Amino acid sequence: MRQVGAFLLGFWYSLSIASSLGEAIKSLADDKSQGFGEHYILVGIAWLIGIGLAAYIAGVASSKYPLTLSILTVLPLPILYSVVLLVYGGEGLSYRLPPLMFGWSPTAIGFVFIFSLILLGTGYFVGISARTTLIEGRNDSEDEQLYDSQSKTILGIRWGHWYWLWFPISLWAYAIPGVLYLLWLWLATGWHWLFHPSLWFDWHWWLYSLFGGFFIALPYSLLTTGIEEALKVLSTGKQRGLGVVGVSSRFIGWGFAYALICTFLSSLFAYWLLSHLPIVAAHGKPWWAFF
Repeated sequence: MRQVGAFLLGFWYSLSIASSLGEAIKSLADDKSQGFGEHYILVGIAWLIGIGLAAYIAGVASSKYPLTLSILTVLPLPILYSVVLLVYGGEGLSYRLPPLMFGWSPTAIGFVFIFSLILLGTGYFVGISARTTLIEGRNDSEDEQLYDSQSKTILGIRWGHWYWLWFPISLWAYAIPGVLYLLWLWLATGWHWLFHPSLWFDWHWWLYSLFGGFFIALPYSLLTTGIEEALKVLSTGKQRGLGVVGVSSRFIGWGFAYALICTFLSSLFAYWLLSHLPIVAAHGKPWWAFF
């Protein structure tokens, strides 16, 4: 039963985490289309990361067969897409996606094939990592009783919590692309400043960039710290003498108020600061603005 539970857990988490990451990227691009949308490469990478993380969770949860469970977790999506393409027949197999660099437009079946191979490879390497984690956990256990206690948890968090943790984890996943995009914009605009001497002594640049540097790093710090502390409360709250109310209130404070609400508010201000940075000879969107 543990192996079935590990697979179902991994499958559900793969859908929730991957879809949250993908939808966050489409939201940044204001893309309301079906499927992976216009930025299908970025969304595809996001799905790979989300499914890979879920496969790792499933592998660790299985305890005995981490590699097998990790690979099984990544299998449903390639199978589903293959069935959908076959149902559409010739039209689905010959459909071409929006062009990439140099005008090359991959076919839908070609994209699904490459995506499936990479996904299977991800499942394999993630399974190896999960197996290493379990071996290290056994070696670190001082006695059999301690290992028995560890076997009742997944990554130090009790099994029961994982039945609802998918919801906050999905919200955290939805926030990640926006935070990383902020960091990219900051680095790219700094590169732009470096090669345009006319901006070196522009007080507008210095004013908005100095404030922007702080408020761009702030969302990343808030999100990562909030997630880390929220998960730490779940895994060590009982040992620290916290009751159900104490663990719940601290988890909500760190995981929702700190990691989500504060991150959202600081990100809004950071985007506003970046929008006021002066740029040179940019018509329309600058090259670094993907969305």
